[in-house]
Amino acid sequence: MDDCKPLESWPRVPETLAFICWERLLKAAAFPDASACDICCDRLPSCPVSDCIFCLIANGTIPVDVVWQDEHVVAFRDLHPQAPVHVLIVPRAHYSGMDDEVPAEVHAALCAAAPLVARATGVADSGYRLIVNTGPDAGQTVAHLHIHLLGGAVMSEGMVRLA
Repeated sequence: MDDCKPLESWPRVPETLAFICWERLLKAAAFPDASACDICCDRLPSCPVSDCIFCLIANGTIPVDVVWQDEHVVAFRDLHPQAPVHVLIVPRAHYSGMDDEVPAEVHAALCAAAPLVARATGVADSGYRLIVNTGPDAGQTVAHLHIHLLGGAVMSEGMVRLA
């Protein structure tokens, strides 16, 4: 295709758009037969189950550094950590966010996983922070419900820094 560029000519993407590159990178890993053109032009073949990046991770299509999992959730290290320990806890079933009629048992499974993930990553005793972003103004970059577990360093008391 005329509008495609070789990989080495791609410009560096600003940090605020890193999730787009992350998603393309993971899709490229899931679909190794896709050409560079497919990746840069977003014309990757669709997954038979879902094209949601977290669904692909949760069902094992895309390999990641899994910290903990059970039949309801999977917890894996964030590719762009914001703390020494930064793990995403994701339900295996797809829900776009907290306001997506999420069943109580899914909320319970996410919350029950948090202290187990904290123990598995060594931050249970020192402390950790849980964050759920819902919607673009909150900074949700992947439309699949997930909890950020952050730890491994002393954090400030302030929870929000406005853009």
